[in-house]
Amino acid sequence: MAIGGRSVNNWRITPTHKVSDMFRFRWYSAVFLALSSSIAYADDWVVSSGVTFHDTTSTQPGASYRDRGSSINAFASTQVEAWTLGGGLNYGLSTVDVNSGGYSRPASTSGVVMAARDIGNGRTISATLGYGNTAIDSSLISGGTTTSYTAKSSFLSSSVGLTQSIVLSRRSQVTLSVRYTGISSRSDPYTNSAGSTTPSSDASFGFASFGAGFSHRFGRFTPYISADWNVSNKDFVPNTGNKDYFSINTGLNYRLDAKTNLGLSFATTANKAYSHDNTLGASIRVSF
Repeated sequence: MAIGGRSVNNWRITPTHKVSDMFRFRWYSAVFLALSSSIAYADDWVVSSGVTFHDTTSTQPGASYRDRGSSINAFASTQVEAWTLGGGLNYGLSTVDVNSGGYSRPASTSGVVMAARDIGNGRTISATLGYGNTAIDSSLISGGTTTSYTAKSSFLSSSVGLTQSIVLSRRSQVTLSVRYTGISSRSDPYTNSAGSTTPSSDASFGFASFGAGFSHRFGRFTPYISADWNVSNKDFVPNTGNKDYFSINTGLNYRLDAKTNLGLSFATTANKAYSHDNTLGASIRVSF
């Protein structure tokens, strides 16, 4: 049930928009992955909380940068008859060093709700709806002149998916998944310190993810690995023709007791033009 994604195409490409897109799609990936780990199937409630650290590098000519930051999240889900219902919140901070000079500091607050249902034979259908907003303080250097501004944007996301679980043994399991995600966003108008105004803009973006994963339990430890092929009819990285890439996730869960699990995770990307993302996470999950 992994998700990945990146920039919205078909809007004005400015440093602010690049940072806003990058933050928004990373948020959706992190939030959905964390929320899926808190789904309650046998227990009345499952609550999880975690922290993630990311490091993203872009080498795109004329738009290179390095983005480092962290986020905290909290999620909960419960069983309601045949459905599992849940929701979560995420808050993140990031610093983007622009190689041409200057920086941007995005701050994002986001929320998501979800519903999932076991339809039998190891299959689960699920849907999510998310909303978030980002404020970006930027100071960019061009031709020896420093220009600063604050820009704000918001987005609405939704997804639907199907996951097939295949039990290989009492300790091993394979999962296959397919999911479609749609995102619409809006950037508010802003005026920079030089008096130049950037108008508001709207954009929409959609992509499909096809995934496979494997996990095996060794006593209290359960390592896992999964990979997703993310495909769109628009560029994930603007103006590159890069319409697909892979996201790879691996981690280790440790069962502290019958109700408590600890987790470590690492995620990276492959085949994404001019860009490479790494994310490290830690979480705790409690059922009751």
